[in-house]
Amino acid sequence: MVCLPAMILALLLAADVLHQKVPGTIHAFDMVRIQASPEQGVPKAFFVGKTEVSWDLLDAYRFELDRKAEAETPASEPSDIVARPSKPYIAMDRSFGHNGYPAISVQFRHARCFARWLSLKTKRHYRLPTEAEWKLLASRSQVNKENILEHAWLDENADWVTHPLGEKKPDALGLFDLFGNASEWVTGPKGEHLTYGGCYETLAKDAFPAQAVPEDMENWNASDPQDPQSIWWLADGGFVGLRLVLETDTEGKPAKAPVKGIEHEPKPDESPEDAKPDPNRLKEKGLSG
Repeated sequence: MVCLPAMILALLLAADVLHQKVPGTIHAFDMVRIQASPEQGVPKAFFVGKTEVSWDLLDAYRFELDRKAEAETPASEPSDIVARPSKPYIAMDRSFGHNGYPAISVQFRHARCFARWLSLKTKRHYRLPTEAEWKLLASRSQVNKENILEHAWLDENADWVTHPLGEKKPDALGLFDLFGNASEWVTGPKGEHLTYGGCYETLAKDAFPAQAVPEDMENWNASDPQDPQSIWWLADGGFVGLRLVLETDTEGKPAKAPVKGIEHEPKPDESPEDAKPDPNRLKEKGLSG
């Protein structure tokens, strides 16, 4: 017989988990509600991915699998205004594992465009975590030097490969792989491109306390032979993944997707086809980029 306090706790935990379906795809994922902490630079509550973003979901975006569903309806899809990644010249999963594994080798720009695509598909405001939010998660996770290998795939137990999402013990927030497996993109206070959490190559002694690792394109994309080099993928950054945050509104409910956002972030040396979506398709849909 389950005692009343345990039942109440289970109901409270269930109420703090949001199940998100992605229209036009077969995919869904869970988000965990995190309470605000103004003293730690997080002024309002937010939701965060229970796991890192999987290849399954990223594939729906990069292979345009959602457009098959769109073709069955005359309704315009605002997600068409978001650029899609170019085809990589190597297998970016490194043959570690794909379905059910964390997406890796993803550039910061790629991660932001994916979040914008997801926002437009779900009509909710998804984005990358801020540094303050990620640090708050770490401080509430109850992961420490003594128990980190129970929760994280690191150098000592990962065999230098990623592992399926959700195999390790969840932390105190109910999150998986906050530390280890794939490192996670985070936005710094001045817009810096940072990663946190370590990865399958990180030693346990270096994983906690967590330290920011700034974007290092000189090394993370050094072997890309393309000219110009890819603005989507990391040829030598097979350890970089992402976890998303869902904004809340003033009532603490999931915030609506902003009308305008980061559709693409062109660089001076990128080709036009990488910089923005197909203008003919936008015209057909009655949209503009």
